[in-house]
Amino acid sequence: MRRKALLNCFRGWFVGGCGDVSIGRRVAVAKGRRRVYGQSLVEFALICPVFVMMVMGVVDFGRVFYTYEALANATREGARYCALHAHDTWASNQSSATSSRVIGELNGTVATPSVYGSAVGQPACDTAIASGSTVTVSASTTFTPITPLIANLSPGGTINVTASATMLMQ
Repeated sequence: MRRKALLNCFRGWFVGGCGDVSIGRRVAVAKGRRRVYGQSLVEFALICPVFVMMVMGVVDFGRVFYTYEALANATREGARYCALHAHDTWASNQSSATSSRVIGELNGTVATPSVYGSAVGQPACDTAIASGSTVTVSASTTFTPITPLIANLSPGGTINVTASATMLMQ
């Protein structure tokens, strides 16, 4: 008989308990859970800032990569335009047209890009280059990260992003 009572009590644990014994046990379990929840809260408070900084760092890395890819694509477009149209007689200033082409390709995705030739200060499209030679178009911009740690690690709080493309003059 006692075995049957214990078996019923065990079965009853899953559906509502076996009287006062299970209620006392549930209270003890509930008190234990409160302590575990407090421990989880402390662990979360310790890990959360680190996790948020990692996520913001990944977002900043993605933004820098996007900026570089936009610059690389725009300089490739500018170099191709210069390689095809450098010796056109109908154009008066190919360097300005190439710069406009690069800035137009960026379409406002990159703030204040500077467009130049193979070195800073050179024209974006040098019409003195002979056919068969290479022409290089470069663009650079500054990137401001949103993560304070990365901004403090970089000089001046900004990162210089530069891209260039070289094409064969036609």
